[in-house]
Amino acid sequence: MSDPLSNGVFTVGPSGLVSIDYLYDGGAYEGELALFSLEGLETFQPGSRAFIQEAARRALSDSHLGAVVIQDATDAARLSGAFPDDKDVNAGSYKGVKTMRMQPGTRFGFMLVPNGTVQEVFERPKRSGAKRPLFSLATANPNHAVQVGQIGDRTGAGHILAFEDLRTDRRSDRDYNDVIIHIQGAIGRATPIDALIAPRRDWRTTPMGRQLLEYVTANARLDPQQPLIGIIDTGFAAAHPDLNDHRITLGPDYLDGDGNPLLQPGDGHEHGTHILGMIAATRNNGLGIDGINDAAPIWISRAVGSGRWAEALIEFVEAAKASGQPNAVVNLSFELVEQQPDGTVSPRSFLTLPERLALRYAQQHGVIVVAAAGNAPGRSSALAQAAAEFDHLLIVGASQPGPHAPDSIAGWNVDLVAPGRLADASAFIPGIAMPSMAGTSVATAQVTGVVSQVWAANPALSYQQVIDLLKATAIDIHTPGWDSQTGAGILNGTAAVERAQSVRPIPTERVLSTQVARPLFPASSRVEAIARERPAAYQETYIVTGDYYGTGRSTLDYTRTESESRTDELSSSSSHYSGSGIVKRQWQMQDHGEFDYTQQWHHQSQSHYQNRYDDGLLTRTSHGTSTYDERGTEQHDDSPTGDTGTSEQFSYSTSND
Repeated sequence: MSDPLSNGVFTVGPSGLVSIDYLYDGGAYEGELALFSLEGLETFQPGSRAFIQEAARRALSDSHLGAVVIQDATDAARLSGAFPDDKDVNAGSYKGVKTMRMQPGTRFGFMLVPNGTVQEVFERPKRSGAKRPLFSLATANPNHAVQVGQIGDRTGAGHILAFEDLRTDRRSDRDYNDVIIHIQGAIGRATPIDALIAPRRDWRTTPMGRQLLEYVTANARLDPQQPLIGIIDTGFAAAHPDLNDHRITLGPDYLDGDGNPLLQPGDGHEHGTHILGMIAATRNNGLGIDGINDAAPIWISRAVGSGRWAEALIEFVEAAKASGQPNAVVNLSFELVEQQPDGTVSPRSFLTLPERLALRYAQQHGVIVVAAAGNAPGRSSALAQAAAEFDHLLIVGASQPGPHAPDSIAGWNVDLVAPGRLADASAFIPGIAMPSMAGTSVATAQVTGVVSQVWAANPALSYQQVIDLLKATAIDIHTPGWDSQTGAGILNGTAAVERAQSVRPIPTERVLSTQVARPLFPASSRVEAIARERPAAYQETYIVTGDYYGTGRSTLDYTRTESESRTDELSSSSSHYSGSGIVKRQWQMQDHGEFDYTQQWHHQSQSHYQNRYDDGLLTRTSHGTSTYDERGTEQHDDSPTGDTGTSEQFSYSTSND
């Protein structure tokens, strides 16, 4: 037969676990509901005796081929009660959520025997009347009748399916409440119930209907294969109609010092709300835009502008470890900056010790950090430079519309680029007046969303495999292979997700469950991190302050050499990196009602790297060397006769083959 119609066909997710919760029993019949694999059924005519018998056989196997999930004669639904003009027919005992293991990627359908058993159907496939099986695939039903409707999924974590147990090509009340289930761990679709249900029988607005839908919203379990997505930004709109609150966990607000990063209109949340919407806005709901991944759990924290983003990153790693999700990725759509003597703000070229400790902690737990390359052409941001030291950092530049955006940096540390401009934000955040936005923040959010999709498609991949996949599938638009303008090329999310499903995972010791002590930050300087974008409709000015306490000194020496090679059925790759550096900082504060301090720093490093990737169709190699040396002294005297002075020297060179 030809491939079945997509309606009524579901596909097992990467975890291979499919869960069915029997929510409501509204039918007087006592039948059975089963699911069965569609793989290999192409040779059977849908609805034929052979098709029905094979479907029943698979369901009775209680294996990866299928299972009987509801036996109404003995199983009770989770919720009891009656809709108007109906009786409460729920009887038996509720058996809980039934979870079965199937092969990831397997297509399957449902079979409902209205008033009989699957065993009876297997023994006599061509039964009639209430014992004739009805299918989620309309092509397998008499006259292609549609027996299953899908209720708009308000949970973001599965599908609510409503079955009609009377043949809809004959006399049916079309109430679609005879069997209602909640399915998780699979993707697919059925005809929306709005197009099927008889208006006078629409139960969704009744008290019992609202109770059912509210229960699912409150108790839905998150998709177990999705990663946790963290967003550290400027704050987020408290009322966002295009976001599902069920999936969002609130992290700390480091500006107001509380646990609520949600802000009211006019409180400066535009940037953070932009980023959150691009990554996670609800799809196919008729509002605004479709987010890249509306199924993943989200963790948000307001830290940009506080100088404490590193603390927020530590908190995110802790939240990821406790979440139960298999992986985690965090979005950093901001630059690290410092204030110059003339009051201007410029990108910072160094990381503080707390920032390095936070990044190392995330690396030890396999958390991918997606960071903006920055919007200052000609000078790499501190996070971009740190990519030579931390292999879990993914540095993103912006492309719009040529090789790279005019407000995006280029250099040896850009991994790839993504579109850096979207339409006016009011188009995707209804009811919230917001200007448009452009730059590497936008590009970074898109890459974060795709990282989450890749990991959802294959949760067993290591963080380095995920990063390599995004680079290997990027669209090469500039110099063949890697180049300093666009890195590996333009993000190609579709190709990355498709390839992820067939890549063999390589075990890694740096996983989310790794037991590593949480770092303790020493008393040290705080340097502000701000969202430094250039939106089309508004301009924001940020003032950066230092915060220095006591007297202290920190020295960080690092030497790292790493070689790796991988081969699987699709590709082979090898890489080598060596680098060393030293960072020395000392500071002093005398607090006599005045803010006085002296600070000196020295940061020098050298790194060499070599990468090769070959998938049989395309071979890419890249080589590079960079040296960096920065020294500086800053004195500040806040007394009436005092003055402030800063001296800074730095040199930076890079070469790429």
